[in-house]
Amino acid sequence: MNAISAEGTIYGCIFGGGPRGLEMNKFFVLNKTVIEALPEKLDWDSALLTKGTFTVPMHDRDDFYRNQMIHFGASFNHLDLHWQKWLNEFEVLLRRLFWFEAHVHMEAELYGTYDYHWQANTGPMFLHPPKPIEKWEFEGGPRSFE
Repeated sequence: MNAISAEGTIYGCIFGGGPRGLEMNKFFVLNKTVIEALPEKLDWDSALLTKGTFTVPMHDRDDFYRNQMIHFGASFNHLDLHWQKWLNEFEVLLRRLFWFEAHVHMEAELYGTYDYHWQANTGPMFLHPPKPIEKWEFEGGPRSFE
């Protein structure tokens, strides 16, 4: 790694949930289970997403939350060197969740500020049984700084 420190930060939100109705809470629980299964510690070689990076709210009443707002944020040294890997891991995570859209804001000290957006193809959530999101529309900044 480069000896010069170059901070990179990410933060954002996944608008989670599933089809509205009496069973909506089950999608919240499924999403929380997926996030809680993430590794505890960062490993530059195998895991850049950790469960401590995410906050996964649950609701007490069926009408309290319309969406499950899964918030996340982290600061890394040289995130720009690992950005493509981080994005790939994030998309692997999205393929395991029930969600509608996701937003990431990334600031790289050496490269600038970028926004990323995923809009889910929610069709699989309405199947019986429902399936996590597999496809989406993506727009945003660069996927690599190499």
